[in-house]
Amino acid sequence: MSEVEAAAPYQTAQDVTVRLFRSDFLEFFTRVHPIVPVLLYLPLIVFFLFLNSGLPWPRLASFFGAGVLTWTLTEYLLHRFLFHSSPQGPSAKRVIFLIHGIHHDYPNDSRRLVMPPVISVPIAAILLFSFYGTPGKEVFLCGFGVGYLLYDMTHYAVHHFNWRGPVFLGLKRYHLRHHFQDAGHGFGVSSPLWDFFFGSGFRKGIVSTPKRLLGPIGVSGLVVASTALYCLAHYYGGHLKPIHFFFSAFVLALYFTHAQSRTFLLIALPFVFKDIFFDGLRYIPFEWLNIHVSEPYQIDRLLFGFFIPGGLLPHEWLIRFAHPVFDVLAGIVYTLNEPVAILTVLLLWRLKSSDLAQRYAAAFLVMNLFADLTYVLYPAAAPWYVAKFGFLHPLQPIAGDPAGLVRFDQALGFKFMGNFYGMSPVVFGAIPSMHAGFSVLAWIYSFRLGKAWASLFGVYTAWMCAAALYLQHHYAIDLLIGAFYAALAALLVEGPLLKGVRGAYRALFRGLDEKGLRPFFGKGS
Repeated sequence: MSEVEAAAPYQTAQDVTVRLFRSDFLEFFTRVHPIVPVLLYLPLIVFFLFLNSGLPWPRLASFFGAGVLTWTLTEYLLHRFLFHSSPQGPSAKRVIFLIHGIHHDYPNDSRRLVMPPVISVPIAAILLFSFYGTPGKEVFLCGFGVGYLLYDMTHYAVHHFNWRGPVFLGLKRYHLRHHFQDAGHGFGVSSPLWDFFFGSGFRKGIVSTPKRLLGPIGVSGLVVASTALYCLAHYYGGHLKPIHFFFSAFVLALYFTHAQSRTFLLIALPFVFKDIFFDGLRYIPFEWLNIHVSEPYQIDRLLFGFFIPGGLLPHEWLIRFAHPVFDVLAGIVYTLNEPVAILTVLLLWRLKSSDLAQRYAAAFLVMNLFADLTYVLYPAAAPWYVAKFGFLHPLQPIAGDPAGLVRFDQALGFKFMGNFYGMSPVVFGAIPSMHAGFSVLAWIYSFRLGKAWASLFGVYTAWMCAAALYLQHHYAIDLLIGAFYAALAALLVEGPLLKGVRGAYRALFRGLDEKGLRPFFGKGS
């Protein structure tokens, strides 16, 4: 329980304020009129939207909407994991009290309901510096800013206004219940969306999750509509390929074939989201990307250049042993990357429990979301690019390259890997290596299956990492970062996100045929 939750629900519900600092100078910055954020940031938002008004409206709307949605998630994560954290030590506890505890003690203090400029302005400056100069990013930041203003205004309104609209009344009741009944739930202010997604909504009462959102027929219709929308989105984006039809058909086949295959699909649903999000990266404009070509190479040389005689890097040393047998072995393990990850879900489900399989699948999605964000913020060239083009910065988009996997295709007599990597939505995605990430995450969870399975997955992980270097797809630093993302995702899902993951799966399975699902859901951990 956090410091905020452990404290008394509130000192008073009146619009009163208390002094926080002895210094009048410091005390001045703790209070702010609610209109101040609007006056500060709305003109900037309007200005940058005007500058970017020449963008096609679908792109403008998508970037803006993504910014608003990102704010709602940011708001939720800050409120739940920072403002309601459980710090150790008196100084840390005082900081949390100053940030949020004071608001729970005096929830209707009208001058402490929006973020003071002394905090928001430096954050806004950093974001503006990071996003300035690229049209799409600027529109995204505008959406993020509008989301923040809606949050601030909504927060003030639910504490001080008495509007009668159903949406406003729902938000008001939701947030006031967080204050006056249950501070450990209901962290969304501008929207309860993420509370529902992570299972942190109120358990009972006016805002509880409904027992059944859709019946089996309704859920089935939603699945069909979602696959059709997925294909239509790629069609209008200009990148519809046969692989998208195959992906949709595979999802529909799993869902409609049998109760067991449907259960497996829902347990592995994070894998579907992962593929959708990763494939969507192809629509990020090339102009957004500040591609790092020499830095990964230099980092690898700094960390590993002195281990091998002659100053060779690990990938340079391994390629000296190139042989058709090694080419085939490396190619085989590369083709197993995602199939083994999916097989891990099946093994955890059938040999242990659906709960454990769900946690692994959730960790898989979290890891890939971190990776997708890195691909956008720090796009990095792989060793094959440096071998082919040197350290020249790419001036225009290029197709993906199979690199050493060309030799695998030559050994087998077809161009499978060449065609596959030529369609890749992310060309400059060396950091992190998800070949390392996938295998390390599977290895971490394989320990729940026993020592024999852990040993088998350990060998597989070493084989995968060696292949990534041998095939010139990754530097050693890429593998380390991929392994770190895997470990971090597992820690998050088994720790602070565990309750939300279980709540999300309960909500997911609740709308389906209980008779067909019961044998495979909720067996324990």
